[in-house]
Amino acid sequence: MKLFYALTSLAAAQRGFQPADRIWNPDVDVKIAETLTVDSLTDSWTLPVDGSGKYEPNKYYRVTVNGPEGHKIRADFSNFRLEGFGFSGTCTNDKVDIFDGTDGNNLITTYCGKGARDSVKSTGTTLTVVFKSNENGILDTGFDVTFTAEALPVEDNNWNAVTSHYEQLYLAIYNKYGEFGNAEKQANKAARFTLTMTKFYQFELKERTIAGCTKFARSGDPDHFVAPVFDADDLCASLDSFFLAVKSYHDAYACIAGTDYALKHLRPHVIENVIQRQRFKLFTLKFTELNCEHTLGHLPTLDGF
Repeated sequence: MKLFYALTSLAAAQRGFQPADRIWNPDVDVKIAETLTVDSLTDSWTLPVDGSGKYEPNKYYRVTVNGPEGHKIRADFSNFRLEGFGFSGTCTNDKVDIFDGTDGNNLITTYCGKGARDSVKSTGTTLTVVFKSNENGILDTGFDVTFTAEALPVEDNNWNAVTSHYEQLYLAIYNKYGEFGNAEKQANKAARFTLTMTKFYQFELKERTIAGCTKFARSGDPDHFVAPVFDADDLCASLDSFFLAVKSYHDAYACIAGTDYALKHLRPHVIENVIQRQRFKLFTLKFTELNCEHTLGHLPTLDGF
């Protein structure tokens, strides 16, 4: 918790001091939920304006768009006219925040000012657009935004399966240790699993999934990806499925063409060793209460190792 507050304070410091007239309304005025379906893949929204043709000060709108399974959401902005940058050179006045998922999580970008803006895409089925205007009365005509649901490539679906499996396991581990009646241990064990996922993110697997790759870490065959399977009644099997999914994604998609092997953590054999070491540590040292079986040579016998 102390680390969280320290990071929050650091982020605030990096943003710089904002004068009082830069304070936004903290309460959402209007929440809009839009759902795209396979039969209706596009919808749009226009920032409301008053009789003068301009948006109002001190407003807070949240538009959350959900798409069908296996799709991501693209937002295309047009007629974009907001107040410009603040004194810090960033969007500290009227602005639009776009989030990958729900509001407050995974900020993709922030837009303000005038003119064309790049399209923005989510990685999964949800994207959120948040508009905020402050109280200083410098207003403009706003913007239009069109939302389109695009079918996810197979590799995106597969990577999302890995991250969703991690999220399920995180909650399952947290809840399981909650049964032991030790709140501190409960939080620590879940955090330890997050540390494992953090190490796996350092492999840059999604970033190294590149169309037209000419050299792969291993097979480069998408059929070699093994989708994870979650079993709430067998956390040990679910953990093994997680490790195998990460390894098989690496085999199927990680591009090494042009990779700088001075970065040792991207070397295929290093990645495989890290996965195996993490399994060993969790099963024999960190999650002993789960009674997961670990024997020497067990992990290499799994398909993909």
